[in-house]
Amino acid sequence: MASMDNTRPFIGYNFGVYSMRFRGIDSVISRRKKGSNAGDFKSTDSQADYATSRGAMDAVAMFVCTFLLFLQTPTWVQLISYGSIAIASTLAVFKLCSTINIKADLPQVEITEDDNHELEDYSATRKLLDNEEISIRRKKSRLQGSYYSFTLKLWILFASLLGTKLLLERPSHNTQIDQITANIHSDTALPKNASMDIVVSYFKENVNGVEKLLQELREIEQLRVLEPNVIIYTKNNESDVQELQRRFAAHEVRILPNEGREGGTYLRHIIDRYDTLATHTLFIQAEPHSKSRLISRIKLYFDPSRTGMLDLGYRELRGCKCLDCRDEYSWRDVTGLVPDLMAQAHHIKCDENTQVATSYKGQFIVSSKRIRAAKKALYENLNEKLVGENRVVIGNPLEDRIDAPFFGYSLERSWAVLFQCADLTAMRDMCPGLTLLPKGFGDFQKAQPEDCGCLDI
Repeated sequence: MASMDNTRPFIGYNFGVYSMRFRGIDSVISRRKKGSNAGDFKSTDSQADYATSRGAMDAVAMFVCTFLLFLQTPTWVQLISYGSIAIASTLAVFKLCSTINIKADLPQVEITEDDNHELEDYSATRKLLDNEEISIRRKKSRLQGSYYSFTLKLWILFASLLGTKLLLERPSHNTQIDQITANIHSDTALPKNASMDIVVSYFKENVNGVEKLLQELREIEQLRVLEPNVIIYTKNNESDVQELQRRFAAHEVRILPNEGREGGTYLRHIIDRYDTLATHTLFIQAEPHSKSRLISRIKLYFDPSRTGMLDLGYRELRGCKCLDCRDEYSWRDVTGLVPDLMAQAHHIKCDENTQVATSYKGQFIVSSKRIRAAKKALYENLNEKLVGENRVVIGNPLEDRIDAPFFGYSLERSWAVLFQCADLTAMRDMCPGLTLLPKGFGDFQKAQPEDCGCLDI
C-alpha cells in the first residue's frame, strides 16, 4: 500500500512535467514556424507541391518523348540545338535546386534560460525538433530528386538522338548497290530539248488548293525554265474535264477508273508514255504531304542536268532488310515485292545483309533514264498485280478494295527500289526531313543535289 501511495504522486508529477514539456515544445515550434520562410514544407502543402512538381516534370518529359517520335533522323544543327536546350535546362534545374536550400530554410532556434525552465526534458524536445527537421529534409530532397530526374531524362533523350544519328543513318558505304547507276550517264549542262511533266493524281480535292499548288510549282526557278506540262489524271467520273483543264492550265486532263490509288495513276502514265517520257517527271498527289517543305526541297536539291531521282516524301533512312522489309507502321512486304524489284530493276539478288531504302507518300521526281532503265514489261506486271483481274489481294478480300488496294502500300514504299535509288548512302544526313522542321533547315554546308537524291552520273 505504501508503495502505491508513493507511486501516485510520482505519476501525477510525471503528467505535470509532460504537460509542461509539450506546452514548451509547442511554444518553441510556434516560434520556429513564425521565423521560417514561406518555402518551408508543411505536411499537406509539401506533399501537394511535391506531387505537382513531379507530375509537371514527367508531363514535360513525356511531351519531349512524343515530340521526338515524330522527328526524322536529325541533322547536326538540330542536334546542337537539342543539346543547347538540354544544357540550359540542366543549368536552370541546378539553379532552382540551389534555392531549395534545406539548411537555409530551417530557422535556427536558441534555447534560452526561460526555455530550460519551461522544458524540463531538453533532450526530448530536441528529439522532436530534429524529427521535424528530418521530415523537411526528406520532402525537399524528394522535390530536388524530381528535378534531377527530369534533367536525366532530357540527357537520355539527347543521347538517343545522337545514337540514331551515328548508328542508324550512316550505313556501310560498301553495299551491293553502290554501282547500280554506273550505266546511267548525264550531261553536265542542261540537256537540249530538256522537258518536264507534272503528273497529278486527282480525285475530289479542293480545286483552289490544287490550283495554288501548281502555281507555286511553276514559280520554282528550275521548273520555270523547263516550262513543264501539267497532266491531270482524275479518278472522279463526274469531273468536268474542260473546267479542270482551264483552272489548272493543264496540258491534258484524263479520266481514269478509280482503281489503285496514286500508284495506279503513276503506272498508267509510265506505261502509256514509256517511249515519249519527258526528261523529268514530277509525280505528285493533289494534296501532297508537307507542301511547303516539298517545294523547298525541290528548290534546294533538284538539278535538271543531274537529278536521277529526288524523293519528296519524308525520310526513312534506316531502310529495311531486302528479304524481310517492314516498317514501324505495321506494313510488311508479304508479297516479296522488294527482292523481286531488286532482281529485275537492279539485277541484284538480295541476301540477308542487303539493306534498301524505302520511300513514302508517293511524291518524287524521276528522270526518264531511270524509268527506262527497267523494261516496260515490269511496269505492266506491277499494274496487273495492283488492279488487274488477278490482282494481289492481301488479307481480308472485303477490306482489300480495288480503289484502295493493300498492294499499293508496298508499291508506295518501293518507288526508290524501282528507280535504282535504293542505296541508303545516296541520301545522306544532310537532307532535312519534312516534319516539324523549318523550311530549308539543313546543315552547315550549302545544299547539294546529291544530299537528298540519286544522280544520273
